[in-house]
Amino acid sequence: MEKIPEQGVIQIAYGFINAYLVIGERPILVDTGTPGTGQKILRTINALGITPEEIALIVLTHGHTDHFGSVDRLKALTGAPVAIHRRDVEALQNGTMKLLPRTILGRVFILFGQEGAMVPEFVTKGPEILIDGERSLTDFGIDGAIIPTPGHTAGSLSVLLSTGEVIAGDLLTAIFNRKKPGWPIFAEDMKQVRASVSALLSRSPTRIYLGHGGPCTPESVRKLLKH
Repeated sequence: MEKIPEQGVIQIAYGFINAYLVIGERPILVDTGTPGTGQKILRTINALGITPEEIALIVLTHGHTDHFGSVDRLKALTGAPVAIHRRDVEALQNGTMKLLPRTILGRVFILFGQEGAMVPEFVTKGPEILIDGERSLTDFGIDGAIIPTPGHTAGSLSVLLSTGEVIAGDLLTAIFNRKKPGWPIFAEDMKQVRASVSALLSRSPTRIYLGHGGPCTPESVRKLLKH
């Protein structure tokens, strides 16, 4: 059994997509993967000696189905409330995604219709917690906060811990080189993406975890921001 840190981030990788378990007084789950991956995530949680009922909260970094696809399954098994930004609720509830390609890979993704593969198997109920601004996680046993980092979607969120660790969802991506961050392949507003990245760096992060690839160092992200 993997040793669980007293506080920190555990990456749950399946393919090129990441979910995260944040450890504190109680654990929280950040993102739930594509439809059908809920059981894989639960197996990782169980292997750490954590029961589903111990999960205090499920945070969705944004309204794309590769991040919320298994939320209903995991919500049912854990009983945990679900938090998402108010501006991404519609995407969560109806399964639609606004995909604006910003890279060659993004354009190829759209060209071959791969967005169709991301349609969820269900329409979720909820969520219970709507985020508008910064929200402390202390009520859920975590020394940290949920912070809005829009750009990839209008309601994109990051989780910032007192350790300096950040889970940034798809604000950045590192698909081909997991240690080297790049700009998201899809983004609703690239100007907002850059502003959100700058805002995160102003918080003096120590490590930046991503939805695809990573983790990355703040230094590598600062280098990207100069380009």
